[in-house]
Amino acid sequence: VVGPAVGGGVGVGGGVGVGVGVGVGAVVGAGVAVGGGVSTGVGVGLGLSDAAALTVRAAPEAAADPRAAVRATSARARRGRMRGEDSARRAPGPPPRSAGGAGRVLRAVPMPGLDANRPWHHCGAVSDRTPLHPRHLAAGASMVEFAGFEMPLRYSSVREEHLAVRGRAGLFDLSHMGEVRLTGPGAEAAVQLLVANDVSRLAPGAALYGVMCNEAGGIIDDVVVYREEDGFLVVVNAARRAADVEWMRPHLPPDARLRDESDGTALLAVQGPEATATVRGLTALPLDGVRPFHSAPAEVAGIACRLSRTGYTGEDGWELYCAAGRAPELWDALLEAGSSRGLVPCGLGARDTLRLEAGLRLYGQDMDETVDPFSCGLGWTVKLGKGDFLGAARLRRLDPRHPPRRFVGLALGERDIPRHGMAVLSGGVRVGEVTSGGFSFSLGHGIATAYVATGLDPEAPLSVDIRGREAPAVRAPLPFVRRALH
Repeated sequence: VVGPAVGGGVGVGGGVGVGVGVGVGAVVGAGVAVGGGVSTGVGVGLGLSDAAALTVRAAPEAAADPRAAVRATSARARRGRMRGEDSARRAPGPPPRSAGGAGRVLRAVPMPGLDANRPWHHCGAVSDRTPLHPRHLAAGASMVEFAGFEMPLRYSSVREEHLAVRGRAGLFDLSHMGEVRLTGPGAEAAVQLLVANDVSRLAPGAALYGVMCNEAGGIIDDVVVYREEDGFLVVVNAARRAADVEWMRPHLPPDARLRDESDGTALLAVQGPEATATVRGLTALPLDGVRPFHSAPAEVAGIACRLSRTGYTGEDGWELYCAAGRAPELWDALLEAGSSRGLVPCGLGARDTLRLEAGLRLYGQDMDETVDPFSCGLGWTVKLGKGDFLGAARLRRLDPRHPPRRFVGLALGERDIPRHGMAVLSGGVRVGEVTSGGFSFSLGHGIATAYVATGLDPEAPLSVDIRGREAPAVRAPLPFVRRALH
């Protein structure tokens, strides 16, 4: 029901056929409806900012306090298992439709700090789902399609979830990521050829970050490589999984075997100052003995896992790999163990703002197959002295000190929100482009990463063209926010 608010106000209405118009002022653009069940839901109008609208899926039974909804998840999940809702990790199909309207396709606006150019999409019938999909709906998460998966964008607000990870702990579903295992006598030679970093130095249980390059030196994907007891586990980005596997297979030696384990694997992450204390109560593994970028097999809440001290937030934390069918039990156990420590479930929105503050790259925005690792500040992952690898010939012809472009951090004002693709200017002349940008909830002002011309004077004044207005910007060291291990 549309209210008579001036400047794009929208209405708040009750159930079907009943509603009262209430004006809510929009920021810029038209408001859109969020939430609502067929018979009992309530639509709430919000104002659009400058970003494009997102399509989300929200559970109408979500409580005003999202943590209250989370506490009800376990009982719903037990009923769901009886109906077979947790049976498959990636079962494509239309969203569930119930008499109460659960899973209705709704409209919502982007959250502050999110990049409107990110690949958030309509949650349609083609989306794959992780094994935790019923948990997200039961907790009232706003769902978006990301890299072909229907994923939680947020449960409460991006700001609240972001600050929870910085101050306490957050729990993420990362089961859309890809896991590729290489085994056999030629496994190490295969990974050495595929990845620019040097995996020969990895002891069992150790991991490293690296990039896979094409013959032109462009980045096919950024990956984490684990040396395990029987070979190597390569963790790839969800959107690049098919392309990565297609690239890897023809470059394998005859005595190496590749197995894509993504469909049978779930990945959960606990991040933040209280992450270790949360996990410690569920496992007999001495966590203090697991260093950053190391992993170990362990039982967590009675579930076999690969427990890794890694993350994508800039905080200390743990990533837990387990069989897809056990993921709901592990999710429930972690939520319960962390409830007294302030742990909350977190969506992709907070994951994006956290990784930007930590200066971590995002494939598809900060790098792609046209960008070499020196240009995006990842030269430290390139080990030219290890021998031949894909892209090495081209990378050896580049000067790491003077790459084709230079990757920099930018700090802006508290009202200036830079976005991907915006021009970076110096003296009114375009000298670069923003790759990732948003609002830093930790610092209270806009931040961005950008490419600028290699020959640009480091002291040259900079600005970002934000819809025709030059917003002053200064170079800032990466990461924008640094946290020590807790």
